[in-house]
This record gives sequence, structure tokens and C-alpha cells, in this order.
Amino acid sequence: MTERQQPLPEPAVLRLPADRVPSAERRRGTQSLTFTLDPAAVRRLDEVSGAHGVTRATTLLAVFQLVLGRHAGVRDFGIDVPLPADDGSAPGTRVVRARWEDGQRFAEFLREVDASVPAAPGSSDGPGPLPPFRTADLSVTWEAEPAADSGPGALRATAEYDGDLLDRATVGRLTTHYLTLLASALASPGARIADLGHTTPAERALLAAWGAEEGAARAENVVAAFRARAEATPDALALVYGDETLSYARLGERAAHMARLLTERGVGPESVVGLAMERSASLVVAMLGVLTAGAAYLPLDPGHPSARLAFMVEDSGACLVLADRDVDFADGVPVLRTDALPTPRAGLSRSAEKAPAVHPEQQACVLYTSGSTGRPKGVAITHRGIVRLVCDADYLGFGPSDVVAQVANTSFDAATWEVWGALLNGARLVGIRKDEVLTPDLLRARVEEHGVTAMLLTTALFHRCVDTAPAMFASLRTLFFGGEAADARRVAALRSAAPGLRLVNAYGPTEGTTIASTYDVVDPAPDAARAPIGRPIADTRLHVLDRYGRESGIGVPGELHIGGAGLARGYVGRPDLTAERFVPSPFGVGERLYRTGDVVRWREDGVLEYLSRADTQVKIRGVRIEPDEIAGVLALHQDVRAAVVDVQGADGSERLVAYVVPRGERRATPRELRAYAASRLPEAMVPARYVTLPELPVTPNGKLDRRALPAPTDEDGVQAETYVAPRGATEELVAQVWGDLLGVPRISAHDDFFALGGHSLLATQAVTRVAARLGVELGEGV
Repeated sequence: MTERQQPLPEPAVLRLPADRVPSAERRRGTQSLTFTLDPAAVRRLDEVSGAHGVTRATTLLAVFQLVLGRHAGVRDFGIDVPLPADDGSAPGTRVVRARWEDGQRFAEFLREVDASVPAAPGSSDGPGPLPPFRTADLSVTWEAEPAADSGPGALRATAEYDGDLLDRATVGRLTTHYLTLLASALASPGARIADLGHTTPAERALLAAWGAEEGAARAENVVAAFRARAEATPDALALVYGDETLSYARLGERAAHMARLLTERGVGPESVVGLAMERSASLVVAMLGVLTAGAAYLPLDPGHPSARLAFMVEDSGACLVLADRDVDFADGVPVLRTDALPTPRAGLSRSAEKAPAVHPEQQACVLYTSGSTGRPKGVAITHRGIVRLVCDADYLGFGPSDVVAQVANTSFDAATWEVWGALLNGARLVGIRKDEVLTPDLLRARVEEHGVTAMLLTTALFHRCVDTAPAMFASLRTLFFGGEAADARRVAALRSAAPGLRLVNAYGPTEGTTIASTYDVVDPAPDAARAPIGRPIADTRLHVLDRYGRESGIGVPGELHIGGAGLARGYVGRPDLTAERFVPSPFGVGERLYRTGDVVRWREDGVLEYLSRADTQVKIRGVRIEPDEIAGVLALHQDVRAAVVDVQGADGSERLVAYVVPRGERRATPRELRAYAASRLPEAMVPARYVTLPELPVTPNGKLDRRALPAPTDEDGVQAETYVAPRGATEELVAQVWGDLLGVPRISAHDDFFALGGHSLLATQAVTRVAARLGVELGEGV
């Protein structure tokens, strides 16, 4: 059997992407609008239908299916059509499958549609009534057009839709696309479906204007931009990390000294230097020092497994590692302990005569992200990308009066925004410890203590802070949030509670240097289905393209492609993967676009909405995760023949579930599998549940059927081998709090919070709840 001939499940009736969250209280009800097919178009409709042996209604239905598929982003779905009864009783309806292939011709598709509705949708080819076509939230009814201004023989259609789910503008755009696609199909019925256009010239002009934002002239590199700031305000405070402070002048001196030490050891342009250091002033000095030496820095989180760090050092080609402790992952690579390096004297020359020239396209840092091939991939970020991100950036608005909090792990791209957003704009950078970041009350105290005016939070932490301590944002000027889709109700709640706060939803992948678009949330609708991700920032181009590389159109889902100065070079040592994701732009010779894998659409007001992923990549608590990488690691276990990883849960309770097939008779226990994963993967990528299956479920086409993966049970968790009941009131209280947060009904006294699926953000909630129930304050390290 060919794939086309394989048995297929009955399709669900299509539902268009909602503009609003469904509500039990219907406020708008059924709405309608009309559109018209003029007489000339109707004559052509009848000519094409007759030439291919189908009715007028069949042709209208075929185009209706195509335009719905484009607006919903699917190519296999069902819609309702009338089905007259043979015995003269009241007619019913039938779910008709809409399905087509990439290279299929419209004329061939017409015949398939005709065959799928043998007795419907009617046989009338004249101007009389035509049967309606229905989706789950939209119906289109045709009738003869009586209005004189349309001329005899015209057709009028009435589109009725669920006003509680869809905006009038959304349905209006769909009908415009319908008429345009119909005209294209009638003009060239022998064309491929992929070549039939649905956008008008005016719409394409709008997309071109919305998708590109020009920028001003900027410094050529990060080092030059910093020096300009340091020379302008040498005595201004640049860094505050705990008790340590550095002025711009002193930071420049220490970085220049670090650069000389590195240069003496052979570090230079295009070298990579690993930084295995905790968040501190010394880490920022090292970052700037590496760049001043002409090299690129590689953040190495000391909390990650040694095996992963060793891979990153080797894969990046790092020639040296700077560390604030002894490390065991840099075999064959020199390691310099920063606490053993000589400290420069104050007033040491900051002259740049001996510093190597730094080209804008030179790599400035290498950041590793999760990879679908089973190993992380290093993204080479350029100086031009960082300068474009933060210098003369209209969306940012930072200046010398600003205080920017550094809350992100330096191995995440958000730290690029924090560190250089502050230092290249003359602002003050304040470091906040991880335990303080994850505890809203402590974070609030630090924000108020240091007079923080701007910060960037992951969406998960943003949600947590809005739920528990929204007052912390009262002193801020600007709050940026991003990393995953935001809950519109929480956004609306904060906007209402802090009307003077500038609230910005920031979107962007590491490959586009942290931020590609922003959206200022001014008056959010609490029932909005999603928070917009906005318009491109300066020197950035955004294109929403269909599977054929053409602009999708307003309101139509497509994959977001990013171009402009923020684009990374590509993936270190991975020309194949670079070529796959960084593709030639069809809009400019020599330009590249990064394929994000994010499915988005343009709204009628010219801002982008995030809809979904085109692949299995997920974001959990702001961390970008490729489930295939985790599955690849588990498949290396000696007792595992195959593995797949899925994500279950939503709204902050997402958890990774691993499904494994044993290699032989022995079945690895969840505890063994978790220990194996934890020795090779960061905390955020370690699954919480491990389900053993005899085989992975597959579709009739032989592909993995994720919908058939069973829900995990309590037995699939990593609990203590022998259950020991909590001993005493305090342990019982802790067990109850853990159980509520983790969804585990029975907690043993010997259970491990993280092994049960806990993570850092949940741990802080556990501490807060226990402290509140006990009426005490739990100190640092609890």
C-alpha cells in the first residue's frame, strides 16, 4: 500500500485557530458577514466546473477546503456538508475529508472532492440555492445575489461564525483569501495546489512593511561600544554583585588586564575560551576580557553534568578554560583558576593600541542549546548581533539612569541581553543570586534594595511572580518577559495592577541573538487566546512563510523566518545543520533566513501571534528542549533498545515523560534511568517519569503515534524503593506539600524531591508553603 492508500482515522471537523479563549458565558453569539462573487467570476466557475464534470458547488467546496486548510495550518481535516436523504426525509450532514498532497493539481483534487460527496452538496448548477459548508465554528451559505449593483448571475455568500471565538477581521480576511484563491484556481485549474495564491498585491505590500525594521548606525563591536561608554562616564557604577562593585573605568582596567593574560597564552581572534564560573563580577570581567582579546567566550554552567561540559569544550574547540574552582571536564585543555591570577592595580593603562581589531562578523560567544540529533549544538553569536540587540535599540530605551537586574544563568541567551544591555548603554548591572531569583519575596527585596528599573524574566517565572508577589514590579520602569507563550489572563491582571509599568513580551531564538520581536502590552484582553509577540526590532526582518517558501498572508499560519543583523553565523562545526536551518532568502540576493520552527501568523493590526511549534521542540520554564536529544541519551543505556520523550501538563506544570523499550529481558528501573539521564543532561532536561513499553506505538504509516503513548502512573515515578511513612507532624506537612506540588499521592520519608519530578522553581514554592504553614522563615540553603 502507498501512504495515500493506507487506512486513515476518521477526521475531526476542523476548528479555526481561536482569537479568544472559549467561555461558558456567550457574550457575542453567532455573527455574520457577506461577500459576493461577481457575474464574470460565476461564468468562469461554471465553465471550469463543466469542463471537469463537477458541479458548481463542488468547485466552491474544493476551494473552501483549501483556504480553510491554509488558515488552520493543516492538510487533513473534515468539514460538514449536507447529505440529502433518499427517502425524502429531512436531509442530514456528512463529514467530508479534505486532504491533498504537495504536488497535486487542482483539477485532480476537484475530482477527489466530487467523489467524496456522491450525493451532495446538491446538483444545482444554476443560480438557485447552494448547500452550506460548515466547520466547527464557521458556516458559509450561498445564494443568488439579488442586488442590482452586482449584476444578474452573481452569487452572494453569508459567512456565519462563532463571535465568542473568532474576530470579524479574521473571518473577513478568510473570505478575501477565499475569493483570491478561487480566482487563481479558476484561472489555472491545471496548476499545482501549491502554486495557487491567496494573497493580494496590497496584502503583500503590507507584509513587506510590517516584516522589516531598519536601524541606525552603531558601533562595530561590543568592545568599541563598551569603551565609548567607559570613556564617557568612567566613574559611574557599572557592576554590583553582592558586596563587590566596579566602576566603568575599573571594569575596563580589569578586562584589559585579563585580555593581556589571555593573549600571552595564545588566545586571539576566533579563539574560544570557556568560562566555568558562577555569576559574579569576575565572570563579567572575564566575558569582557575575552572579547577584548578578540576571542569568543563559552559559558559553562558549573551545575551541569561534567560529561555535557566536556562535550561542549571539545565541540567548540575551546583553547582555554577560565574557572573559579577545580574542574574535571577539560581534558587536554589548559585551565586557569581566576582566583590565582594577579589583580591589576587601579589606574593601569586602558589604552587599546595593542588590542586586536575586532570585525563585526567575528564570533563573540558560543551558546549551546538542546539538539534534536541527540547532542547539544553550539550557536556562534557575532559582535554585530549583540550590538544590534542592545545599542540604539528603540525597544530597549536604556540609559545611564537605569539599573538592570541579571537574573539569568549566563549560559542562557537572556544573559546576553542583561549584561550587554546594561554595559553598552551606561546603565548599572546588578547580579541577583539564583536562590533569590527563584523566590519571589527575596527577588522583590533585591529589586527594591538596588532600585532596579528593568529586568527580563522567563515566562514561567513571570507567571509565578504575578501569582504570588506582583507588588515587586511596582518600582520597575520596564518588565520584559519571554521564552514561551504567556497566559493572557496573567498579563491582563498585571497590566491592571501596575498601569504605569511598561510591560513587554519579547520573542526570539538564540540563533537570532536573543530577541527578534517585541510587543508592548498596553490594553490586553483577558479573554485573548494568546499574547502577541509583536513587530521586529531594528535591523531585523521577519517573514511568515508557508511550506513552499512564500508569504503565508495575514491571518494564515506559517513558519517564522528571521533575517537581518542579529543572525548567528550558524552552528559550530555543523555545516549540515547550519545549511538546514539557515537558508537562502527568496527576498534578497546573498541574504540568509533562520527557520525558527515556530508557527505564527500576522494579525490584522500588523503584529505577530505565536501559535505552536512545527516540530517537537518545547520550552519548559524558559529552557529550550529538544525531546529527541533526551531520547537519544536514554537510547545509549545498555538496557534500552528505543526511547521517545514526550511533554505532558501545561501552565507551569509541564513535565517530561520518557517511554523506553527494553533491549532484552532486563528492564531498567525508573531510578536507574533517571540516574543515567541526570549524569548526562541538565536538570531541566531530566524526565520525571519513565514508562516501559514492549514497543513504541506507530501510525498506519509507520510513524511514531504520540497520541497513543499511555499516561504515566505512580509506578513510573522515581520513588524510594521501600516506603517509609513520614515521621512526625513536620515530615507529614512536608510530605503533603510535596504531594500537592508534584501530583504524587504518597511521599516516603526517603523520597528525593527532584527525583520525583521537582525542579528549582517548584522547590522554592515548597519552601514557601512549608514556611507559611509552620509560621517561620526558612533561611538560605533550606
